[in-house]
Amino acid sequence: MALGSTLVGQAEPIVLDRGLAIPRVTVAGRNAAPTDLIADLLVRNRLGTPRAGEKLASDRGEAEWREVAAGEQGFDQRAFQSGYLLCTVDLPSEGTYLLRASGHGMVYVNGEPRGGDVYGYGYLNLPVALREGRNTFLFSAGRGQLAAKLVPAPAGLWLDVSDPTVPDLLTSEAGSSVWAAVVVQNTGASAVRDAVLECALGGRTLRTRLPAIPPIAARKVPFRVPVPKDAKPGAVQARLTLRWDGRKSEAQSLPLQVVLPKQVHRRAFFSSIDGSLQYYAVTPSQKPGPDNALVLSVHGASVEAISQARAYRPKDWLTLVAATNRRPYGFDWEDWGRMDALEVLGIAKRAYPHDPSRVILTGHSMGGHGTWHIGLTHPDLFAAIGPAAGWISFRTYAGLVDPGKPEDPVASLLQRAGTPSDTLGLVRNALHYGVYILHGDADETVPVTEARRMREVLSAFHPDLQYCEKPGGSHWWGDDSVDWPEMFAFFQNKRIPDPAKVSRVEFVTANPAVSSRSNWVEVLQQERCLEFSSVVFERVGDRIEGTTSNVAALAFDVGRMDERPSSLAIDGQTLRLAAKGARAFLLKTGGVWRVTGQPARWEKGPHRGGPLKLAFQRHMAFVFGTSGTRDENAWSFAKARYDAEQWQYRGNGAVDLIPDTEATAERLKGRNVILYGNERTNVAIRRFVDPKCPIRVDRGALAVGDRAWRGGGYSALFAYPKAGEDEGMAVVVGGTDVVGMRQTDRLPYLAPGIAYPDWTVFGPGYWREGVSAIPATGFFGNDWRLDPSQSAWR
Repeated sequence: MALGSTLVGQAEPIVLDRGLAIPRVTVAGRNAAPTDLIADLLVRNRLGTPRAGEKLASDRGEAEWREVAAGEQGFDQRAFQSGYLLCTVDLPSEGTYLLRASGHGMVYVNGEPRGGDVYGYGYLNLPVALREGRNTFLFSAGRGQLAAKLVPAPAGLWLDVSDPTVPDLLTSEAGSSVWAAVVVQNTGASAVRDAVLECALGGRTLRTRLPAIPPIAARKVPFRVPVPKDAKPGAVQARLTLRWDGRKSEAQSLPLQVVLPKQVHRRAFFSSIDGSLQYYAVTPSQKPGPDNALVLSVHGASVEAISQARAYRPKDWLTLVAATNRRPYGFDWEDWGRMDALEVLGIAKRAYPHDPSRVILTGHSMGGHGTWHIGLTHPDLFAAIGPAAGWISFRTYAGLVDPGKPEDPVASLLQRAGTPSDTLGLVRNALHYGVYILHGDADETVPVTEARRMREVLSAFHPDLQYCEKPGGSHWWGDDSVDWPEMFAFFQNKRIPDPAKVSRVEFVTANPAVSSRSNWVEVLQQERCLEFSSVVFERVGDRIEGTTSNVAALAFDVGRMDERPSSLAIDGQTLRLAAKGARAFLLKTGGVWRVTGQPARWEKGPHRGGPLKLAFQRHMAFVFGTSGTRDENAWSFAKARYDAEQWQYRGNGAVDLIPDTEATAERLKGRNVILYGNERTNVAIRRFVDPKCPIRVDRGALAVGDRAWRGGGYSALFAYPKAGEDEGMAVVVGGTDVVGMRQTDRLPYLAPGIAYPDWTVFGPGYWREGVSAIPATGFFGNDWRLDPSQSAWR
């Protein structure tokens, strides 16, 4: 028996308590071009069977495999910081188990990537199919203690209520139903498509047909919950039962709360990002009415939205809603965290009576950063913002790592893809509203220097700034850390101006596909993608005057203005505007502006654009290939499942995993698609990627325009318009062979603070060499053609 191995009978629960550890083999952080010596060996299938005392050479010195043993709480990860823990289990026969592990970044189970529980929540229970004989578990280092065990789980469906998404039941909704969600695990070898979940409560039972559950996988599924007809405030227990293929699970209890409508409570909704069920929390107005304010509050790291809402005293003059960021850590209120906040704000605007001009944004800690990021990205949505104990950006606080040297054109474009995260680059958008900055001068978590820097920057130009630095205030000094009376007094009189009466607009955007408009001006296209674009325009009588920077196409909502302009002075030119029409469109060609029609829907714009990660929305589906070799097909499914597990863990999400042969245009109409493999192994690629795409990935060859790379070990990530749809996007994650495909396994395109351009090619040995092994990357032009001026080649 090899060192670090456990030999057990198949029926026993298995605790992984011995292993081999190796530190200092990864260089990652928030970095679009991380390196990892172990990942490099795995990609090339050369890891072998490590032994104690074996060494690996790296830029950080020699790293050595050493024996380690778990303590009562698990493995001490200091023994393999920036490294790995390898555990092996010998089984007398094959079997299916649930892997219950926590504290790890991810794990390779017999070489296949599976999701990790880096924050130690303890609710990530993944089905695994283990073989007779030796089974390996290679854990990447995470945080705190790493604990892992295997629980026998014969083939079938398993109901897991440890990670529910639940609303509260309102007495005012007695006799109706609401939606909730729990995790279902499938330990069988085939997808289950006919499962039904029964929910019994208050003498009623509701049955919900579930989406397909992939084999050896877990998925969070939505179901209907009956609200008792005699609902009274207090705790209740719903009973859940699964039925499938003539089988029935053991019933599980799901605790719920019945509350009064004016108490703090949770509400559920289906997200347009991925179709999954999410929740938000509400602190209702005690005197609801059309004059109320509406406050969006964004929480700090590790905080649930319901806890955030409970930190605020109910008030007569406002309703407060708290979004989730998709999870307590989620996406740091960027990317899909930002989208979640905007979804909740949109729902709240429709659901709660309020004055549309009295919309406020506030948040604490990570949510203080979220307040800066969301408020500066979407400035005309708010009358005021109030960041409390907030950090500015990933660069100032959260460990952003540049992917390479500034003079490296590839590294420069990788860095440019992350421009929307640059808070300070958007700071002049704060002119749209009042700003109240709150911070404790003894904050031990987020240094007060973050707040002082923002005060210094804003003080140079902002006319409506208030700053409060609480003497002796720590990171959290009780509920007043968020519910600060002076800050809410500041909010009370703030209003969003009527756009029709706004005479001056100054606006900055990093990407029109993220944020395009301010009042009556909309930036439709950029000259250089993902560099800051800015406009400054002023209405002078019946004329608009102003300047632009890095703007290729504009629109003016002339029909919304209280006095329609007849002419426009822009960048030194004077143009006549039509006397009719709600909007005036302008296009810049060769440095000259002209009045034109609306840009073609095919082109980039607010409705559709890059970079890569922006395509992961619109109820996206993950489509895996089944048309290749056995190894290619196995990789494709495993990679799609791994991305779905990452998405479920970090984003509380649920994604359909669909084989290429079942992914039809009709089935996925109106949805973005993520395609795994190449044109030979995944027949859906040619079906969904528009044929004008200049990038082709096939077995043994990868081409970008007239440049080509032949042979194995090449990988590609790219996003391109979906065939036949004006707004849809398709993403390809693939390679020229299994080695190239495996090379994409750990690329962090779902991580917050990391972004890739529209397209990137990775060469052989990427995980060993890093950014120097990226031969090409770039942004497509506004017409989705290759743009030499926005491409980098080695």
